[in-house]
Amino acid sequence: PWSSKVMISTPLIVRPDEEFSARIALIKANGHPDFEYEGTLRIFGGTGIIGLPETISFSKDMEANHVISGLSIGKEGVFRFQVKKSNENYFPSGNSGSIWCTADFPFKVYFGDLHVHSEVGKCGTPFMPKSPDFGYWYAKHIAGHDFCSITDHAHACDNADWALIKDSTAKWNDPGEFVSILGYEGDYDGDDGGHYNLYFDGDDGEMRNFKMNAGGSLQGIFDFASQNDALAICHHSGRYTRGRDFSKSWFGGREVEPCAEVISQWGSSETKNSLRPIRKFGHPDDCHYYDYAIKNGFRLGALGGSDNHATVPGGFVQMIYPQAGGKIQFEYPGAITGVFTKSLSRKDIFEALRNRRCFASANDRLIMWVSHENGEMGQEHESNEDSISIKIISGNSPIREVHVIKNGELFKKYGSFGLDEGFDDSKYLFDKKLDCGSLTKPVSYYVKMIQSDGDIAISSPVWIDPIKS
Repeated sequence: PWSSKVMISTPLIVRPDEEFSARIALIKANGHPDFEYEGTLRIFGGTGIIGLPETISFSKDMEANHVISGLSIGKEGVFRFQVKKSNENYFPSGNSGSIWCTADFPFKVYFGDLHVHSEVGKCGTPFMPKSPDFGYWYAKHIAGHDFCSITDHAHACDNADWALIKDSTAKWNDPGEFVSILGYEGDYDGDDGGHYNLYFDGDDGEMRNFKMNAGGSLQGIFDFASQNDALAICHHSGRYTRGRDFSKSWFGGREVEPCAEVISQWGSSETKNSLRPIRKFGHPDDCHYYDYAIKNGFRLGALGGSDNHATVPGGFVQMIYPQAGGKIQFEYPGAITGVFTKSLSRKDIFEALRNRRCFASANDRLIMWVSHENGEMGQEHESNEDSISIKIISGNSPIREVHVIKNGELFKKYGSFGLDEGFDDSKYLFDKKLDCGSLTKPVSYYVKMIQSDGDIAISSPVWIDPIKS
């Protein structure tokens, strides 16, 4: 297949006159890097971005990616550009994310895939997975991610496998440039928890099989994470098998279980009636979904991860299982997590995850920030004011809809078939403060955004409790 997509990766939050770089990578229609492309691509738009060239040339020795250094923006605002073969509708083509130049916002935003499988995990697709090294290389140089975790199945790995994963993860960790995170999938299969990934903030940790036939339990996962200062993150709760029934489960606490993975190649477990439903083994009961969990007291932030078994962070390669006769099993690409931190290191990422200062995105690099006047996204606030502020700057395409979810239920809808408030003329920006009066009982808010290209993003909530007299 020919080169179809130009992957453009830039920082999305920069200060005026701050120097930054843009990584331009090429992938084929099948999601793999295009190492053979030779030719010149043109850059369109980008007015206000200093140092952006008019063209970029690719050759076979460039390993499908190129970095443009020395860029800057001199004034505040939102900036974007395109890279295409020509001004006509020809491949390859790609849009940058929206670069927000601001002097005031306190954080940077970094992106990565926390759920990637490699050949080490021996999971169902013997011809598709690659090495952990390939996964980290793809994350950094092709997908343009800031962090990544290779999370192979514990039940399929031995000590030599775990040593290989640890060595690769340690080798790729480069704070400030790219962060690799040590982790694995624990394979718990009880209805009260389903599959969990375990993550460590250092170069070492114990790999343990949490399958029930190996003695695994949900409490065992939480205890293990607590004793090892690890994170335990559940995923595809909306699956009929190996999902999580929140009505039978309990919250592990912010230090151990701060978040849940709500978007992946399986679809979205955010709500049963999602526009991106769990396609294979989707569960019919509300109690398997994130909105039910939030409604019933689980104070979980939102993450995205591809769960890709072809070792392609972001999930740009579709998964094909021989057991299914070679049919494509997952129609969606994957997802990524955005974290708001001061800088890029394992410590910074874990701090952001534990404070739920993060959001899930169906692969687009964008900005989604929900806050209360007393504090930031993911936090639990005390106030007598029932209000939140929402800021979204979309990625690849304009915003179609914004849904405000209050206490696990749809509260407000903006955009298509909803209120026409909060948008700028381009529809790439949504900025809105909701003031709902005096607060008399605890509330939570999270936000879901749907772009015009169909991709979605889901914020972590803010929780507001009345001030105790």
